[in-house]
Amino acid sequence: MEPSAPLHRLGAEGTKAAFSPPRHAGALRPAGATSLVAGPGRAGALPPVCRSGIGRAAPAWRMALLLLQLTVLGAALAAAALVLISIIAFITATKMPALHRHEEEKFFLNAKGQKETLPSIWDSPTKQLSVVVPSYNEEKRLPVMMDEALSYLEKRQKRDPAFNYEVIVVDDGSKDQTSKVAFKYCQKYGSDKVRVITLVKNRGKGGAIRMGISSSRGEKILMADADGATKFPDVEKLEKGLNDLQPWPNQMAIACGSRAHLEKESIAQHKCSFGGLISQPVFIGSILYGRH
Repeated sequence: MEPSAPLHRLGAEGTKAAFSPPRHAGALRPAGATSLVAGPGRAGALPPVCRSGIGRAAPAWRMALLLLQLTVLGAALAAAALVLISIIAFITATKMPALHRHEEEKFFLNAKGQKETLPSIWDSPTKQLSVVVPSYNEEKRLPVMMDEALSYLEKRQKRDPAFNYEVIVVDDGSKDQTSKVAFKYCQKYGSDKVRVITLVKNRGKGGAIRMGISSSRGEKILMADADGATKFPDVEKLEKGLNDLQPWPNQMAIACGSRAHLEKESIAQHKCSFGGLISQPVFIGSILYGRH
């Protein structure tokens, strides 16, 4: 490549002096001066940029971009997880898991001590009311509750011959004589009115209630505690509340009763096995209309 033509400038004395431009940009840079980088001498070239500014601006810009990308990615993952959880919940909630029964839990003893197969809640109802009583080590308190409940139910049936009922005592793997105590009522009133289901092992209150409901025959199902903390005739208030909910969506409804507003006036107290006193929490129970 041919060197550029000499340039001329006026000297101090007005004479022309010829010189050639330096081949390297740094040739005329004073010591310690900041370097400027210019693009090639063509159209559209960017203006000079300070080298010292690039090193500080670029990392901050890249960090902001990285944080934005991480935020978007996190939001996308959260949304995907929410959709997946919703799908799983929908699939698992569409059908109730099967109730596992041990072989001994498929039968109950009639008044003569003979085994009979328990019915299913999916069978057509044959009773107006089923009372499910979950019980665990309740041999002492159960008789009080059963006497009151059966006395009320029998009187109601005499007033209204069309009314029929059943009481299902679910012994939740008790270590005492709960089943034997409950079976005496089966012998007294008959197995069509009183049935005892004895679970092989303790399932907890929820498991006992579910077992009783699954074996019930009533159009309406009442859950009542075995400790007799509530006056059994209060069931009529629950029935009224249930009827007030009509029309029932999909022929199903739940009515729950509470005496919390009367707690100071009517806290039921019961003796426990070691002779102390326990303030029973105020709770009535619930009636479930669960037939299809």
